[in-house]
Amino acid sequence: MRKVFCLIPVFMMMASCLCFNVNAAALNGEPVVSSADIIVFDIAEIARATGSFTVSIPAYKRSEAAHPIPLKKGDTATIIAEYTPVDASMDFGLIDEDGIFHYVSVTGGSVNETIRVNKSGSYTLAMRNNSGKKVSVSGSIQC
Repeated sequence: MRKVFCLIPVFMMMASCLCFNVNAAALNGEPVVSSADIIVFDIAEIARATGSFTVSIPAYKRSEAAHPIPLKKGDTATIIAEYTPVDASMDFGLIDEDGIFHYVSVTGGSVNETIRVNKSGSYTLAMRNNSGKKVSVSGSIQC
């Protein structure tokens, strides 16, 4: 039993060596994501992503992460975030390889939703501001 508990920190350190950061993207010369820190790692040949993000989204605009996340059919992505102003209407979700935005609409300043993908492919985290005000979002995604 003692050996098993000693190996857990070793495996955690090995897994942390497989992480790297990605940068923000731009669309038509304007930043789409002002700050993104998505950590992607691969354990046992199954790609997974988890990380945090902070972004300001202008009124009636959409923001996307810089790099897609590879997901397989049936995989889930959980988006947990808070935003201000809380009376804004927001869409949070994933954009698939065909450009289709799979999202959930939220109000009230927070989201904690899980999206299951129907087909394997690359998906990009995206948020859409449906209000006439600039919205600041901070949160995380877990796949």
